Amino acid sequence: MVHNDKNFYTWYIFFTFTERQREKARAKKTRQRNNWSPEKKKQRNDIERDRLKSKREEWSPEKKQQRNDTERDRLKSKREEWKKNPENDRENKKKDAQRKQDERAQQDPEVAKENKKKDAQRKQDERMKDVEHPAKTKTETMDEAIKNAEKKAKEALHRTQDENDGSRHKAHVCVICDCFILGNDSIRHLRGNDIKKHKHRIGVESYEKYYETKLDKELVEQYHVPNLPGLLLSPRSRKTDKGYETCLTCCEGMQRNNIPKKNPPKYAIANGFVIGSFPKFFSYIDKDGEEVRTKIDIEEDVNDVLRAFLAPIRPYGFVTAFSGGSHKSVHGHYQYFEMDQSHVGGVMNHLDQSGAGRTIFAMICGRMTPSQREIARSRAEIDTSIYTSVLSWFIQKSGHPGYKDVVVPDEIPQPKVIEEKESHNNTDRTVNGGLENQYGGGTYYFSSAQDPTSRTACYDTESDFTIAMVNRTAPTLLAVGGNYAKSHEMGVENVIPFAFPWGIGGPNMKRRTPVSVEACIQRLFRTAMAQLMRGEVILILSHIYHRQVAYKSGVMTSRGGKVNGIPLAERLATMTVDDFKANAPSEKFDELMKGVSTSCKALGHSPEAAKFARKCCFALVEHFGLNSLFLTITPCDECSFRVRLYAYSNQWVSTKLLFAYEDENFYTWYIFFSISDIHSVICFNALINSNSMNCLT
Repeated sequence: MVHNDKNFYTWYIFFTFTERQREKARAKKTRQRNNWSPEKKKQRNDIERDRLKSKREEWSPEKKQQRNDTERDRLKSKREEWKKNPENDRENKKKDAQRKQDERAQQDPEVAKENKKKDAQRKQDERMKDVEHPAKTKTETMDEAIKNAEKKAKEALHRTQDENDGSRHKAHVCVICDCFILGNDSIRHLRGNDIKKHKHRIGVESYEKYYETKLDKELVEQYHVPNLPGLLLSPRSRKTDKGYETCLTCCEGMQRNNIPKKNPPKYAIANGFVIGSFPKFFSYIDKDGEEVRTKIDIEEDVNDVLRAFLAPIRPYGFVTAFSGGSHKSVHGHYQYFEMDQSHVGGVMNHLDQSGAGRTIFAMICGRMTPSQREIARSRAEIDTSIYTSVLSWFIQKSGHPGYKDVVVPDEIPQPKVIEEKESHNNTDRTVNGGLENQYGGGTYYFSSAQDPTSRTACYDTESDFTIAMVNRTAPTLLAVGGNYAKSHEMGVENVIPFAFPWGIGGPNMKRRTPVSVEACIQRLFRTAMAQLMRGEVILILSHIYHRQVAYKSGVMTSRGGKVNGIPLAERLATMTVDDFKANAPSEKFDELMKGVSTSCKALGHSPEAAKFARKCCFALVEHFGLNSLFLTITPCDECSFRVRLYAYSNQWVSTKLLFAYEDENFYTWYIFFSISDIHSVICFNALINSNSMNCLT
């Protein structure tokens, strides 16, 4: 109104009114289009397309040329903008190529089939490009690849640090599944309030309802996290400002869209992985009816021989050998071997001294000092008080099904000790008492006779392997032999009770979210519990894992031709299910086996696997040529900082002791050996810097 031209205000109001009317009209048309049926939409599109086509036909040649030039300039300017960003330019080209392929595919089915093959090959090339060795890429040299590897190694090394104190480290553990987050695996976080929303999935109440049992108060306390009551969570997990640490798999299973589900995440503690640990303080009722409270450090006070004696089921024979000598600590060698179960006692109340002597032996062999012999004898003996208290806890408090109806024996069995008489030929003099009087732990072995082979897996003959594959009967988890070797009785919890002190959490346990035996064992290997890191536990679980993998990788191959004048296919067509009975295969099956052979995947430590690895190595040499440098690095586990982190998963581990060492190179090489994933790359870089040579890795 202040404007001098009085018509200005009038036109302004008119313009505003017109724009509002147009907006209302556009909104009304949009609503109408949304209510159209698909047939009407197609009809209107065809009408509009015909209208534009007829309109273009009326254009003069000059106007058509003008419109084409305008459209060409627009696309050119748009393409120049895309070229400024290489990623956008590549994406644009892919879209254009895909659009052209779709147009051609609509015209010719053969073209569509060819395009599909090209797309599959292109995706395969992209995947191969992602896993290509960094030194082989065009844009990255060897030095740059090594620098990037060192950078990633330092990130992996320092990500376990305490945010407030750089000298303290602690392993990352998932709060949902109680497993280590290893290497460069992604670390996610969950808020406490978000975890509480899944209480019906990972809570104590839902676990007890599904398994129809009552968890012991001590066991529930071992999986209690402050401020999150009634949930089965890992107290070993860190809590940061972002929340509780969790792995990628569990984080995806704990998203909001999974709240309506009843089953827990696949590897969650609540999904049948409530294992628990042996309590330090416990009480039991003795024979006089009095309550006795005691304290036992399971890792220090209970030796390997006592662990074997306390197992309610022993499917393996057990031989312990101790060795030593001057300037050496005492070492134990524990050998397991399968036995016929018809000759081995089943549970503790069926054992006697003579029966125990047939299954567990302790042998003192080789040159040893007198004090080392005493240490070996003490390691082979069974402490009566510890035996009684631990066995009483298993029977009265743990609820372990393997100790049902077991009673504490009046006489404690002892292993059979075998040793030579002391003489000048087998006795060393004491030189370094501090080192020689230490027990350096033990190593555990299975007899190689029980290892699965690439021809018969874990079975005795190819015929047994063929029958098992045809009938789809997986091998028992442990040993085979006698009437007692039944898979439902031979639970892992009964063989290694100190790994599963409460009798639950084994591979064969029923779970709300199904988990295969192999995946279950892999999960147990990553669990942040000290009792699952012992040598005998890893040996037995890996033996079970190898049996399952060997069976599931089995195949049957036919040599073709005829067997006794009859084609193999015809002979197979006349056979029935009764011909493949495990106990009594028919004559037709015996004839079939003359033209059929079996094979399976070779185990990693077997000679067959070494032979296959050599073939791969020779193939690489044939393809690339002889290498100038062959590098093998074996870090010392006894000095590894990472081993300390995993062994003490619930504690902060300090590195201040390293800086007190006088040799400054000690810390450098100590850190070098701590990086398990890329230590070879770092050493390779050091060798290149010191010696200029052409190397093949």
